[in-house]
Amino acid sequence: MSITMNAVFIKTPKGREEIESKAGGLSLITRRVLIFLDGKRTLREIQTLPKIDDVEQIIRNLESAGYIQLVSSESTTTGSQASPQSANPLLANRSNPNILPAFIPPARNGNFRPLPEHHDAAQFKMAKNFMTNTLNAFVGTFGSSALISRIDRCENHEALREIYADWLNAIMNTKQGKKDLENLKTKLLEVL
Repeated sequence: MSITMNAVFIKTPKGREEIESKAGGLSLITRRVLIFLDGKRTLREIQTLPKIDDVEQIIRNLESAGYIQLVSSESTTTGSQASPQSANPLLANRSNPNILPAFIPPARNGNFRPLPEHHDAAQFKMAKNFMTNTLNAFVGTFGSSALISRIDRCENHEALREIYADWLNAIMNTKQGKKDLENLKTKLLEVL
């Protein structure tokens, strides 16, 4: 299989489980690539990450091991997008079949709550504050300043959901965060 640099991959349930459990024994760089495969970033964007040299080989290994699956590639034409959409349950029931959504990683219950039809500013602010406050408390200001800046720049729930995996990973990498992870996820998912 030829992989284009505009290809977009998402984590499979096995890939999401690996992020949570670290049971697969992936190398640090391979794990990092897996974390960043969110259904929105292209392989070209992934390749720009520091210390990632052979992104194509890492992708082949992750795909053959069942951690990721292809969402789209540059060779996908408008007429043939219906095929991957209908084959991929993550993309079903979209109002515009020609636009691929950002992958929304599942949380504790398998999914984020449905978003209200209209932007709920209060819940959005609560979600941003919760993510920022937990990062400050568990990781520290210096260790999480880049992620906090990304959270501050988010303008809607979808944008926050795109960096949920990064928030989760930062919290999981702390001793206290590992202990309180389920409770923190549950509280965040009530407003995210």
